[in-house]
Amino acid sequence: MEYLKSLDMVKYFYLAFVALFFSCISRKESDSVGEEQSAICLTWELTNPELRNQIVEFNNTAEPIELKNKLLVTHCSEEDGFDYYSLYYMMGAYSLQNTSIRFLTEVNGILVAVDYESFGDFQLSEQSRIEIMKRVFPRGYEYYLKQLELNKTDPFAAKYSTEESFYPPPVTGDSECWELKFKDGEMIEKKVRGK
Repeated sequence: MEYLKSLDMVKYFYLAFVALFFSCISRKESDSVGEEQSAICLTWELTNPELRNQIVEFNNTAEPIELKNKLLVTHCSEEDGFDYYSLYYMMGAYSLQNTSIRFLTEVNGILVAVDYESFGDFQLSEQSRIEIMKRVFPRGYEYYLKQLELNKTDPFAAKYSTEESFYPPPVTGDSECWELKFKDGEMIEKKVRGK
């Protein structure tokens, strides 16, 4: 009887491992992050079609449209039975160091960073922030690598550098911001700022 219980546990762990393995996908991407191999776990999906449409519309029309290296961020909060979403662009790698992004997902092939106000105990790992920088902000990633190398070769730089100094200077300028208010899954208000 004890043998059967341990066999069931082995099956359970095997199934859990297989599920975890297949939740991480590796596929060819042709979206806003470029044509390259990806091995990001994309286990979250947006189920609200109206919010999905707003994100796609924002990506296609919000300023700065011409800026190639940007990351669409959706800030989410809840208050008094209403759901609030702010859509804006992170326009440079510098912002990644202070990010409150909780997870990444895709919406119609668009890489979207999601920030939930109430999930303060969760954040992206440093490794994830560097991977985003590498894929979305390639010039910022080059700067980051140069700063790492400088720290290895220059004792003064190694002694006085901070986490901030590894990232390139901040981008000057603002993104257009859409503030959306939802009740029971339906958008009831939309404000556009910075246009």
